[in-house]
Amino acid sequence: MSAEVLLIAFAFIVVAIELLNLSSGTKLKAAFTFSFFGFAAAGVAAILQNDTAELFANALVIDPVSQFFKALLCFSCVLIVLMARISKEIREHERNEFYILLMLTILGMCIFCSAAHMLVLFLSFVMASLGCNILVVFYRRNPASSEAGVKLFVHTSLTVLLLSIGIAMLYAIAGSFQISVIKEHIAKLSIANDTLFYLWSAFALVLIAVASLTAIFPFHAVFPDVIQGAATPVSAFLTVGPPVIGVAFLFRLCLQIFSVKTDTGWAEHTGFHWQSLMAGLAVATMTLGNLLALRQKNIKRMLSYACIAQMGYLLLGISVATKIGVAAILYFLASNVLVVLGCFLIVQMATDQNQNGDITSLKGLAWKNPFLAVAFSVFVLSLAGMPPLPGFVGRFYVLGAAVEQKQFWLVFFVLFNWVVGLSYFLQLLHQVIKSESSVDAERSTQGILNEAVSLVRVCLAVIFVPAIFVGISWEPFLNFISRSLDSAKW
Repeated sequence: MSAEVLLIAFAFIVVAIELLNLSSGTKLKAAFTFSFFGFAAAGVAAILQNDTAELFANALVIDPVSQFFKALLCFSCVLIVLMARISKEIREHERNEFYILLMLTILGMCIFCSAAHMLVLFLSFVMASLGCNILVVFYRRNPASSEAGVKLFVHTSLTVLLLSIGIAMLYAIAGSFQISVIKEHIAKLSIANDTLFYLWSAFALVLIAVASLTAIFPFHAVFPDVIQGAATPVSAFLTVGPPVIGVAFLFRLCLQIFSVKTDTGWAEHTGFHWQSLMAGLAVATMTLGNLLALRQKNIKRMLSYACIAQMGYLLLGISVATKIGVAAILYFLASNVLVVLGCFLIVQMATDQNQNGDITSLKGLAWKNPFLAVAFSVFVLSLAGMPPLPGFVGRFYVLGAAVEQKQFWLVFFVLFNWVVGLSYFLQLLHQVIKSESSVDAERSTQGILNEAVSLVRVCLAVIFVPAIFVGISWEPFLNFISRSLDSAKW
């Protein structure tokens, strides 16, 4: 059974629970339980479905790469559901609608990852975007949440508009919405000046939509405001969900439609040099994200800029367009999902009583709860790219792919951003080990930790153990990803 079918089934179950004559507490516990097992079952189904198939007149494609993205989305939502259960922000407005919205949003994202038809891709994009907008404003008591929701809605509306125009232009060029047909038509075109102009226009419009979705420079401005204003579990979801489907979208756009597969990777169509553009965007995104993160005092805002910088590294792997580079960014993406969720979980525990979310909320965490402090240090150092953690392995292989393509100027910028990123992550670690003399602050933080200590330990164990294991023994995972790429439908 596919992940999408399971998500639909469990979403209907959660809706049916709301109609039963039960107490509100029982309904919430049942909705949480079915959502948790629904996401877990969908993730397992995505992993087990290794065959390749084309469904609904080639509108959807099932292949190992699309299943990888779906599994990543579903398993990340298992952790987000746990985070929501222990979140003070969500508990104040806890209703079954939160879990229903999350499941339907992920359903849209899963369909998006398998889309082989531009109309299916567009409709699933709209479905996922609407879900994200509603989740952002779920924390109604916080004015910043409402403001973030309005900003995201305007931003998303413009993104949908540009995406629709870009898809229309691709249809005008190829005469079909089918991605495989568009690819074949573009490959046969003689790249004349007028054709090249229309191709670049369509590519640019669709790329702007992807950039707006994943906070790529220069369409990143709304992202930190949204992350800061939303409830922390929603912030965690927005830092992992959109990047996953954004990378899936870039694969379809750059590697499938506008490239030709070779023995070593993917080659640009003659006269259409998108790789240089992607390399420039990668450098600008990672540099801007890291430099702006240096100035932040709010934890969630700092992590949002750090996620923008991480997106730059992912773009870098796509720009070199080699098999090892693409495999490296899939590994890098999976490890980033783990450590970002871990960071937001601990930030949630530290800031539930301190609503301003300042980095001083982490002050003295090492003395109040050494377990949380150690876990947070590992997650942060992985984001900073320190060995032997998975963040280092991902950067190392992306750098290797750039060196293999003799793109030494990219290597310089990656190393520069590596140092800049380490500097602001060390600010967070400085707060963690800083002594805290305030008894009240210690008591309030300890109260939060004791309130749901079992769920916290489960969440951190689920994140911490794989993060360490994947960082130390990375070769089997990279080999698995490489085999998946070989059998992909593009």
